Amino acid sequence: MEIGKRWIFFALLAPVATFELAGALAFIAFGTITPTAAELVSIGPASVFTAVQAAAAGADITIASGLVYLLYKSRENALKGSRTILQKLVILSINTGIWTALFAIFTFITVCGVSCYTSVMGVEPKSI
Repeated sequence: MEIGKRWIFFALLAPVATFELAGALAFIAFGTITPTAAELVSIGPASVFTAVQAAAAGADITIASGLVYLLYKSRENALKGSRTILQKLVILSINTGIWTALFAIFTFITVCGVSCYTSVMGVEPKSI
């Protein structure tokens, strides 16, 4: 497989990363003008934020698995000393990808839980 063909997969994730950045910046902008978190979640940007978190989790898992695949494939033709370094890079890729994806998933679940609770229960949050 040609080098360029391997990396095109990661280039396809650039729009997802751009969406994550733009969505996070929009959520921060709305957060600065909204007095409470519950009010922020109850208006429109919550759906954008949940989409951003879902995209972040998917992109993190995809990037981590792609890096593990590429590092594992390059390990086959490497020298013994290089294999040890590549093995450590594989472990690092797995660990960082899992943690960032888990936090994105937990944030997604939290935002969905708060928005469902405030809309279903009819709870009006109190300002502190």
